[in-house]
Amino acid sequence: MDEISLAKGKGKYRLVMYDLSIPWRPQLFLMHESRRKDEVIKLLQELPQPEHVLAVAIDMWRGYKTAVQAVPPETIVVIDAFHVIQASTKALSDVRKDVQKSLSKEQRDALKKDKELLAESPEELTEEQQESLKHWEEASPELAQSIFLHQKLRALYRCDDLEEALELLVEWEEKVLAFSLEPFQELLKTIWNWLPEILNRFIHRISNAKTEGKNNQVRTMNQQGFGYSIKSIQARMRMKEEKNAQLKWRKYQDCY
Repeated sequence: MDEISLAKGKGKYRLVMYDLSIPWRPQLFLMHESRRKDEVIKLLQELPQPEHVLAVAIDMWRGYKTAVQAVPPETIVVIDAFHVIQASTKALSDVRKDVQKSLSKEQRDALKKDKELLAESPEELTEEQQESLKHWEEASPELAQSIFLHQKLRALYRCDDLEEALELLVEWEEKVLAFSLEPFQELLKTIWNWLPEILNRFIHRISNAKTEGKNNQVRTMNQQGFGYSIKSIQARMRMKEEKNAQLKWRKYQDCY
């Protein structure tokens, strides 16, 4: 479950729901003009068999959680990994901006140039990039701490099970409290507010990763037609997915 803006910049958000349980079946099954909680509840109540929905992946918007738990209440809510790491990346960026204030103009420009390196996994960087990262870690204890916290949280989604994930989060919390970086302390509050839903990821390993890709397809389709109605976009997307259904089925059979 997600939202999509079909206009450039901050446009009106539409609700989108995808069923990713069967990879070869058309997966966009619902678009709606509004993502208001009462509207979402009504739409979920109208599903043919809502009791068959085991889990739903959402972002950290409480309206979705309330709606999903209302119909039916035993459905498990899973916070998508992307949004957790996105929040961590923002905290890292906020620390970097604070550090930049105390630097010379030349240093500020250099740090802005290297800002993308701070959030990347070190093993994915070139030797030159790793040297640049090491330079900033040595130049600023706050940057070094924030990079460590970000990478530690990224490691959460490499955990094998729920117990290991919970242990990692406890260790991460201890470091956040010890470092006293305000952006990460705010992130810590968010993590604990959504802890059950974040850890549900290790019970039902679902995510909105495919959803984001399909949202991009919907946006492209809408731009090509210079704006479609919701019903038209749904029909065109379904036709596109049904066209590729046989190919997806064959790929699935090859894999399994």
